Amino acid sequence: MNERRRQLRNRLRRLGKQPRNRASIPRPAPTAPPSTLEEHLGGWVRHTERGSYFLVEHCLPLEHQHGPYPLARILQAPRDPLRELLTPAPEDPPAPTRFLFLDTETTGLARGAGTYVFLVGVGRIDGDRFCVRQYFLRDLDEEPAMLADLVQHLNALAGVVTFNGRTFDLPLLATRLVLNRISFPLDSLPHLDLLPITRRLWRARLGQCSLNHVERHLLGHRRDQNDIPGWLVPILYRDYLRTRDPALLEGIFYHNLHDILSMVSLADVILRVWHDPWAEPLMQPEDFISWARWLLRSARVGEAEAALRHALRHLSPGSAREQAFDMLTRLLKRQRRWAEARRLWEQWVEESPTGSLTPYEELAKYYEWVEHDPQQALAWVRRAWHVWEQLDRGGQLQWEGALRHREQRLQGKIQRRSP
Repeated sequence: MNERRRQLRNRLRRLGKQPRNRASIPRPAPTAPPSTLEEHLGGWVRHTERGSYFLVEHCLPLEHQHGPYPLARILQAPRDPLRELLTPAPEDPPAPTRFLFLDTETTGLARGAGTYVFLVGVGRIDGDRFCVRQYFLRDLDEEPAMLADLVQHLNALAGVVTFNGRTFDLPLLATRLVLNRISFPLDSLPHLDLLPITRRLWRARLGQCSLNHVERHLLGHRRDQNDIPGWLVPILYRDYLRTRDPALLEGIFYHNLHDILSMVSLADVILRVWHDPWAEPLMQPEDFISWARWLLRSARVGEAEAALRHALRHLSPGSAREQAFDMLTRLLKRQRRWAEARRLWEQWVEESPTGSLTPYEELAKYYEWVEHDPQQALAWVRRAWHVWEQLDRGGQLQWEGALRHREQRLQGKIQRRSP
């Protein structure tokens, strides 16, 4: 072996190459040790009988402002609306201190067995603080330990508040519990889902009802540059599993924490609106149209009429005001309160003479069938034709047949009455 090495060295010298010993081989400069989850997120590893997972906890004083109001405001929120809003509805609604505000971050939007809940944030009032626990999977095989601990937390509470939890968070958590053979009746836990209520109350004004949009345009809260869009969450988590870079998780944890804080503020506003919408400053005149629609579905006709009259008193001319006219006159028409309905139709025409054809048609019906005055009814149809000429092509096609049919019928009635 030594002779072989000597021959190899002689050959390298003849080729003009010098052999290098190990000491002369350059080595990479030492780098700083990789940062840890604890350094970036401030949590700790929790060990359980079923394994370990990572847990982060934030506790804020109840005086903490999230939007225009402190978190403590929910302590004075009325409880009676919960009888109607909770599913299943309890006879005696629990106090806000016994509610858990829950939000999940997942590996995708599908609800099948291949979608994991890798982060569950749960917030609750604890004395004079609001504490948020964030249960995190460093690896997917930590799921049994994390879910078992989460169920113990849920057992101590009387209800859960989510934003879109009815169709996403809770069904997905239920699937993960079944797959891990953990028994917990999520369906029996009183649940307040804020998303459908938010849509019914404010979608007409806000246009969209994502939680971030509601935060900015209803609650008056803006997140800082640490936030990330929801669609980026699964991508960053997959990158974390591949690289183990904890910096990728900072935006996810920030996003989850602020979702929970916003749910507290939004739940407080919704309970107050349900109790007394006229006393809630965040309710705008057009919101009372949406509120009236909900009341009519619940057969609360008197309250719906009051909400629509409130909207008409405060709305400026435009499509929302015309919608309030339409809903209120339909309500009066069903109650056969003809004189009030006629005055509102005439006011509608006076305020918007070239707007909707609905009040013209309704006045023609009124004079034909209630007053039995075909001449006056025909006059309203002919006024409607002048407005019809200013409509676009689609609007003309929609109204032409109805107006022509009514005009011909009224002309026939008038002819039959004449000598």
